[in-house]
Amino acid sequence: MSSNSSINFVARIGLIAPVILFSQLSTGCAANATSKPAQSPTAERVYIAGACPAMKEQPAEAIPVGILLEVADVAEPTGIPLKDWLAAHPVETHHIAKISLPAATNVPAQSPFGTCLDRACSQNEDATLEVVVKTAPTAATTPVELELTFSAGHRPPRRLSIKTGDQEPVSASLTTPEQTVIVTPYYLFEPKQESMGKLLQCASQSPRATGN
Repeated sequence: MSSNSSINFVARIGLIAPVILFSQLSTGCAANATSKPAQSPTAERVYIAGACPAMKEQPAEAIPVGILLEVADVAEPTGIPLKDWLAAHPVETHHIAKISLPAATNVPAQSPFGTCLDRACSQNEDATLEVVVKTAPTAATTPVELELTFSAGHRPPRRLSIKTGDQEPVSASLTTPEQTVIVTPYYLFEPKQESMGKLLQCASQSPRATGN
């Protein structure tokens, strides 16, 4: 795994593309890896689903103009309540994708997203993650409904339906009960550049990755 801050929330947000940003992380589990296990003594742990209180200062009636979606393939069990636990604990991940979604519904956005074939991710295959907003948030305090589709090889696609709110992480099964993804949406408001600036500021104050 790279030890630079690209695995941190700060740098990944700074690289957001207009349509899709993909940031694939590996903890000894790059795409097509077949022998090296995911966990190792030198592996780093990262904080995910970081909170940004400044973005919560929006008026309740403010309408989101987009969503920055973080999808993390987590390599270990997590605690509850999930949001509070993640705020206090860095986790080991196989992959993290950042996808910029439009506020419009039924507009698919895609990103590469390797899927693990076992708990240790010692075997990995290329896959695609597609995200569609099924019900867009109509205000800062209303939820968003998302459909995530994971497609790999000739196997049937795996679909997840998730309903959650701004900065509220949720956990769901990916391909096996042992493998989970944590999905966290961040609502963006006009002026969009100002929203991004606030997220960057929050990220700069978030805990850094730590050694395993």
